[in-house]
Amino acid sequence: MNNQMIVLASKFLEEIKEFPKDKHGRIDCDPQYKKEVMNDIGEILAGGSITAAQISILFEKEKENPQKGLLYKPSNVLEQNQIKFIRKAYHDPDNLLIPGQFYFHPRLQLTPPPPMLQIADDGTVKASYDEEPFYLEIIDKMTKKDIVDYFYNKSNVPPPEATLARDIGAIEHMLRFWDADFILYLIDEAFACSSDNGRAMPRNPLDIQAFDTEALAVYEARKNTCFEEGLDRVIPRAII
Repeated sequence: MNNQMIVLASKFLEEIKEFPKDKHGRIDCDPQYKKEVMNDIGEILAGGSITAAQISILFEKEKENPQKGLLYKPSNVLEQNQIKFIRKAYHDPDNLLIPGQFYFHPRLQLTPPPPMLQIADDGTVKASYDEEPFYLEIIDKMTKKDIVDYFYNKSNVPPPEATLARDIGAIEHMLRFWDADFILYLIDEAFACSSDNGRAMPRNPLDIQAFDTEALAVYEARKNTCFEEGLDRVIPRAII
């Protein structure tokens, strides 16, 4: 649903409210208003009474309305067309990710699979990505348990059920200072630095806290690279 919210919010803001895009491709409007639009769409989609594709069609028709600038939120489009819909809170209390927010760690991103190359009889080469447009999306959900699992996957050890409560508590403690995005980088660097320096590998999630300086350097470098390449924002797939 996260992808659909972003596509519809962008369509509403750009085509109905006619906000311009900045040089990085982001819609240039007040961030708080952008959140209101995103939340409005999220509640409508969570209600399940109308699909994202149906909303997209309504937005497309509304582009020609000379009074479209008076529509404050996406729900106004439905109301104007006398379409009844159900609202429902879409936020999952177990979800550590904020809908519409961009995250930099690959574990939190969705991208096309690696390209497959096909060589024809005449010697020409065709790549699979020639047919599939590039996209960069954020996964819908990440929980504290998911982070614990990621830690133990790095250590090549099955997550021990006996210490699950303790390990989740360790993640809860770290979430007071860092978000899920940074904690994943913290896990990566804790194992990478330990391996490079011949040190003992982290045995439980609490051990990774000592690597915050190294993780921050990698995290900031990643953000700078993404910014320079225009990959510091969601590039969603079209709604079909």
